Amino acid sequence: MEKQNSGGDQHNWLTRDKKIIRDWAEMAPLGSNIVGVIAASLKYFGRTLDKLFWPEYDLLAVIPNNPGYVNLRNHNHMILTKRNFLLENLCRLGYFPENDLAIYLDNDLPKHNSPPPQHGYQWL
Repeated sequence: MEKQNSGGDQHNWLTRDKKIIRDWAEMAPLGSNIVGVIAASLKYFGRTLDKLFWPEYDLLAVIPNNPGYVNLRNHNHMILTKRNFLLENLCRLGYFPENDLAIYLDNDLPKHNSPPPQHGYQWL
């Protein structure tokens, strides 16, 4: 009997770990028919991914666990709890100092969705 490999195993063998994480981040469901962290950062924060702060990154990290709950008006307590739990763990692991943790925990969730950019670039 021949052993079958799943697509994920084949993908793992052919690519490096960082590329796998980047590919997953580009394909992750982030609620409201948003796919990928780039689109989610524009929708939820109105900024590109490189302009986000730790609490905003952490919010995007917990959304794929349950993208159906990404209604920031209805389920914000649950999302906020998950985000703060992740922030506390990252602080404990030394990703940022404890005095920054208090500032990050005070950061509110976005109150509304930002409209996506209405311009597209075309290279000729």
